[in-house]
Amino acid sequence: MEKIAIIGTACLFPEADTPDAYWENLVANKDSRVTAQAEQMGRDPQDYFSPAKDTKDNYYCTTGGYINGFQFDAQNYSLDANTLNTLDNTFQWALHVAREALKDSGYYPSSANNQQTNNKCSDNDLSRCGVILGNLSFPTKKSNALFSPLYHQAMATPLKDLFGSADFSMGDKASNEFANGMVAGHPASIINDALNLGDVSVVLDAACASSLYSMKLACSYLQSHKADMMLAGAVSAADPWFVSMGFSTFKAFPENIASCPLDKNSSGLNTGEGAGMFVLKRYDDALRDGDTIHAVISGIGLSNDGKGKFVLSPNEAGQTICYERAYKSTHINPEDVDYVECHATGTPLGDVTEIHSMENFFANKDVHFTMGTAKSNFGHLLTSAGMAGMLKIILAMKNDLLPATVNIKEPLQSSSNKIAGDKILTQNKAWPDSTNKVAAISAFGFGGTNAHLILEEASGASSTQSSIKKKITPTTEPLSIVGMGAYFGQSKDLK
Repeated sequence: MEKIAIIGTACLFPEADTPDAYWENLVANKDSRVTAQAEQMGRDPQDYFSPAKDTKDNYYCTTGGYINGFQFDAQNYSLDANTLNTLDNTFQWALHVAREALKDSGYYPSSANNQQTNNKCSDNDLSRCGVILGNLSFPTKKSNALFSPLYHQAMATPLKDLFGSADFSMGDKASNEFANGMVAGHPASIINDALNLGDVSVVLDAACASSLYSMKLACSYLQSHKADMMLAGAVSAADPWFVSMGFSTFKAFPENIASCPLDKNSSGLNTGEGAGMFVLKRYDDALRDGDTIHAVISGIGLSNDGKGKFVLSPNEAGQTICYERAYKSTHINPEDVDYVECHATGTPLGDVTEIHSMENFFANKDVHFTMGTAKSNFGHLLTSAGMAGMLKIILAMKNDLLPATVNIKEPLQSSSNKIAGDKILTQNKAWPDSTNKVAAISAFGFGGTNAHLILEEASGASSTQSSIKKKITPTTEPLSIVGMGAYFGQSKDLK
């Protein structure tokens, strides 16, 4: 595939609302997981809590990585601030990181931020920029407020008869904030309209692989010249009460509360929330325009398990295929990789399957990489987990340091000494000497959506942003959006 440059980054993760804060936490080996409070659950968390794993209609774990204290700034967008303030976190968090990523890239319009001094475009230059956002189609707090009263109204009449009370009422009033009901596709449109982007506006749901799938689709828009710059990222802002209930039903949480990805004794995952966004350009264009290049996307492989195991059960064969496709798409060889950021959620089946699939593909090659996962620091951020992993790699390349995976006492082992075991970093380690830093990240979602993405440092790229205002050079092909099914079906590169 054609190299794609990452020229802007932004994040909103547990206890980290900037990449710098995130890096400080990683280097400090900080565990940012906490017990959910009423702010997250929308009620006293004890109302539905039971420590017993099989208690019906209860959750047994509320420990996770949560966003606390974030204040959304609705000013200086092209949409009404009052309207933006009524939107759910899914919209606000995604819009926030989109704007911050553009600021980091230097392409945020000066008229929208008079204090922005290192700015590369005029007000209309983002017409060749699109947005791809990964997002689970899960209920949110405000979508619940919109739809729950409708369900309650349907139940009211039979309950009146059951209780023999004509005055019985469920006691809630429907919200009129209808935009909050459109969590599946509308967040990208909000970003598009609020930032005056072009007409590429897509939300995709590839479950926990959504971050890497958004990168793949954004890269394909750039490679086809249907766009000249892309925002690509993901948000995870589902209702924590719903998530806690759902994952308790799946029995995916650890009974002893603590999730320890890549550790033999981990018995489940902790969930989390957050958002991340990157600004992407074709590599040659970024060099031409003097952009700061944080890293380069050099290859991506996608696969699906197809007919196989249960929808929640990972498949080694499917994962192996995404590795094969990733390295076939690039000049990078497996032997060149210095570090792999694993999916590693902390579930016994998931982590062991990932180690086996890695061994199937890598063990017969002369590989030397170490391994780890950011999920040990704040849990599994679901759709946005891949954003945390990719940003961790970018920051590690920049600082020549690989942060440890925390809380590991007994690292998982494999039959090959090339994978797992002492290759799993339990202490911070200097990035190994190499002519060009290379790393990879894996992400696997429900239903067998698998992805493996290869990043390398930007050799010969600009290390500082140019102060000269630049425009995104348009191509002659008009910008257009096609249906997701048609796009994936027609693009040979996406197979």
